[in-house]
Amino acid sequence: MNLQIADFQPKVSLLVPVYNVADCIERCLRTLFEQTLDDIEFIFVDDGSTDDSCIVLKQIAEQYPQRKGSIRLIHHPRNLSLGTARKTAVEAAAGEYITHIDSDDYIDRAMCEVMYNKAKEGDYDMVWCAYDIIHNNQSVYQPVAHEKDPIECLLKMAVFSKDINFQVWNKMIRRSIVQNSDFKFPIGINVHEDYYQTIQYFFHSKSICHVNRALYHYVLRNTSLSSKESLWDDTLWRVDDILKVENFLLNYLEQCVSKVYNVKRTINYRKFYTKRHILTMCPKHYKQYTSLYPEAKIPFFEPPYIFQI
Repeated sequence: MNLQIADFQPKVSLLVPVYNVADCIERCLRTLFEQTLDDIEFIFVDDGSTDDSCIVLKQIAEQYPQRKGSIRLIHHPRNLSLGTARKTAVEAAAGEYITHIDSDDYIDRAMCEVMYNKAKEGDYDMVWCAYDIIHNNQSVYQPVAHEKDPIECLLKMAVFSKDINFQVWNKMIRRSIVQNSDFKFPIGINVHEDYYQTIQYFFHSKSICHVNRALYHYVLRNTSLSSKESLWDDTLWRVDDILKVENFLLNYLEQCVSKVYNVKRTINYRKFYTKRHILTMCPKHYKQYTSLYPEAKIPFFEPPYIFQI
């Protein structure tokens, strides 16, 4: 099968970065190609894989002839980062809505149909769903918040609320929002790069909705596209990525969100816990990071995210 540009106007674009996942991508692919919604395009971005990921992808795609003409595979000449792969996929997308999927995870076969129908039902800019965490063949359900105010969701996410996860993969958003010229992407970043996109998702969405059904299955593995939480170690490049993301997020809060909300306490809260997280990650480099965000004070007990101007 020749994986080229889709020859129809899709309702949903599924965007999948691929990097050295030959041992686990099959399950993901089958749940994508077996979606109950027909009008889907599948955009895979090979971010310089050195294993047989693309061979497996093509072999599985051959088994779904009904999806021929709706699959596109784009190759990066080398590994450019997860954030860059997602940007490439977004630029190639043609669907009315887009959703990012990690190739080492998998989704409910009705995910696209359920979320797209929900989006159309209320003409929502964004819909997100509950998910579960899969580890050692056990599943832990993760519900989502019921808030309908996009900025309140954004601020909850900014102060690490468990009600709003920062990952992009359980969110379906109108493509026109993400392809806007003002939208920024985390080029060259592999850790916490989702924050770049999700904070903008919420800020630019005028209407949002949720589906309290675990349609996304997040798999914890020994190796991962996105350096998942179980694998954090004392490596300075991870800290460098985190600080790039944090600087973007803090600047975005100050320059954009502050026009609507008083975010001073939110920013202070974010800085304090980011510094604590980095110091916990890198005990060998404790002195190097003790001066980080010196203005950040111990936050109030309750997360400060509901102070409107």
